[in-house]
Amino acid sequence: ARRAARHRERRAAIAGLLVLVLASVALSMSADGILPLHWTATLGLCVLSLIVAIQRRERCTVARRRLGHAVQFWEQALARSEDRWSEATQDDGAAYSDPDHPYANDLDLFGPHSLFSRINTTQTTLGRDALARLLTGPGETHDTAARQEAVRDIAAAADMRETLHVELQEF
Repeated sequence: ARRAARHRERRAAIAGLLVLVLASVALSMSADGILPLHWTATLGLCVLSLIVAIQRRERCTVARRRLGHAVQFWEQALARSEDRWSEATQDDGAAYSDPDHPYANDLDLFGPHSLFSRINTTQTTLGRDALARLLTGPGETHDTAARQEAVRDIAAAADMRETLHVELQEF
């Protein structure tokens, strides 16, 4: 799929170059009177053609990039399922390590091979901060059953998680 996306992007780029060359030739022929169109009309058609070619190339580029983000999402999920944690996460939370925390060091909450590195799938600083607070903060009173139901809903929504990952990578 990645190869096909790169191929479509290359074809769109080549088509754009071809449109540019043909536009230059058409404009030259029009200015010399070889084409029966006035040069301003030819220029307008050339500019319109170039705009269409550039937009098509941009759509192909965005589609290829989004496909790459989706593949990355699934590769990380596969790495996690195969116990290749170091490949699945880029942040082990070492920045959140606090030597004075009553239990963070004993439980290896942060750093290499830590709980944080195993469960961190966040894409933003705010998300990482929230996960660190959840692991080290005081226990909040909440409806455990409701939270478990929310986790089950999110776990079942793989397409939604992939889409969210792609959107956040694009952002």
